[in-house]
Amino acid sequence: PAMRAAASKLAASAGSAGSSDTSGQRRKRRIDSAGDAPEFNGVCVKIEQQQNVLRPGPDLTAGLKRPKALPQSKPTVSECRVVYEALAELFPHKAAEFASGKGHGGACGQRRSVLDSLIGTILSQNTTDTTSARAFAQLKAAFPTWEQVRTANAAAIEPQIKLCGLAAIRTERIKAILETLYLESGSCSLEHLRELPSSEVKNQLIRFKGVGAKTVSCVLLFCLQRADFPVDTHVWKIALALGWVPSFASRDQTYEHLNNIVPDEIKYPLHVMLVQYGKQEKNDVRLLRSLCGSVSSAEVD
Repeated sequence: PAMRAAASKLAASAGSAGSSDTSGQRRKRRIDSAGDAPEFNGVCVKIEQQQNVLRPGPDLTAGLKRPKALPQSKPTVSECRVVYEALAELFPHKAAEFASGKGHGGACGQRRSVLDSLIGTILSQNTTDTTSARAFAQLKAAFPTWEQVRTANAAAIEPQIKLCGLAAIRTERIKAILETLYLESGSCSLEHLRELPSSEVKNQLIRFKGVGAKTVSCVLLFCLQRADFPVDTHVWKIALALGWVPSFASRDQTYEHLNNIVPDEIKYPLHVMLVQYGKQEKNDVRLLRSLCGSVSSAEVD
């Protein structure tokens, strides 16, 4: 009996020790057990293979939080249209392109595949369109297919995109996206997104590390030609200056807010002309306010 009691006590002690593991240790064991499975936003992606059928693990978007809605009703649809008309007066050649249907393009829109558009937009983050376009061209010249990028060493990829800066981080994120797509479907492609509603496209793309609301919105607008309103730094700062969003609004909050208000038919031209205006005027809205006053007496303050 004494020996049985000692053994029971020892087993209970072992169980207690096991239950006292930190969450970090438990998380490490889960990741280790997944082998080489990639991790995005703290969620381990485990791919199971059974009878040559690949099945994705848990929904990667389940733990993602949407930005909190902004507590105001500005701008009105009328105010959006006034700003659009003012910008059309300032940039008549752009307005003419939009009216003729020739203006729908841009760096992302000129790329045929959805994956090209996504990776091109990742390269454009925090750099100029010219620089990112050069980096993308160099990457495709060195590795004509995304499968070649997936299997290449990071050290061979980084020099091709170093123009953009943060080459090691961008390379890691691009390769992680490609590896996940390959594990899920057996190929490096996102063409299936063309058949999905915009809400599902957002869910499919936002799960990847380094892909935020602006990047997803650019893919939707420029590549898939959906009615979406990307908010880059220029659009964000102009929206703040015009009082369209409160001073504490983040860029993602501004996107959610304006994407719900700006009329679909002017989302593309308004975005493009706001970006051009922001670059030209360094986001100073004094000229824009003056132009709006000449277009209409509508309140934009």
